[in-house]
Amino acid sequence: MIRCHLLCYHWFRADGAEARGARADLEIEASRFGRQLDLLSESGFGTIHLADLLDPPPAGLPARPVVICVDDGSACFARFALPELERRGLCATLFAVAGKLGGRADWDPGEPPRKLLERGQLVELQSAGCEIGSHGMTHRDLRTLGDAALRDELVRSRDLLGEALGRPPGFLAYPYGACDARSKAFAAAAGYRGACAVALDAPDLLCSQRFCLMRIYVMATEPLLGFALRLLAAGWIRHEVS
Repeated sequence: MIRCHLLCYHWFRADGAEARGARADLEIEASRFGRQLDLLSESGFGTIHLADLLDPPPAGLPARPVVICVDDGSACFARFALPELERRGLCATLFAVAGKLGGRADWDPGEPPRKLLERGQLVELQSAGCEIGSHGMTHRDLRTLGDAALRDELVRSRDLLGEALGRPPGFLAYPYGACDARSKAFAAAAGYRGACAVALDAPDLLCSQRFCLMRIYVMATEPLLGFALRLLAAGWIRHEVS
């Protein structure tokens, strides 16, 4: 069992800009994100990649490891979040929707069609130290798909990202943070080394396995104390990665 804080972000915006969409609580201001990163550093956390959980670096993991996950692969990450990370020498894991690269996030009717990162930008982000993972081909709830469609979402997205990045992504983030036994089995069969979900209920904090690594949502509207409490909750999770 490994103790590691897994945090989940989605979208970022300029300071003072109005949040958009039905889930405005997931669109965080750049400066607020920066303050959260400062709190992590001041509290002794060190950022790692998901791959480090399976293959720890020679020097070992930080005393308090944390993975900063960002779902969807929106262009706002490169514009607003990356500078905050680079300014502090921190890293993140970005999950991209392979079939939508360079397009728009058009899968949720209640959300604006946010611009998505292009293929070349993903290559640049990988070179800059970001870990790139898959968020499926089209951001569909994998639990609702037949076998053929489920396999296509997982295999084709891994292949496309592998072609773009020079190596296939090792990790998957389930769209909507949701999975079941079948989607976990298909993810393993597709060649992923692990996959991330989201802890939506208290019992989820007690069960985190290699193909259902539980992350904690970070809310954009919470004060720094709220973020600290989420860190506390994430610290209860033990990850079984063998």
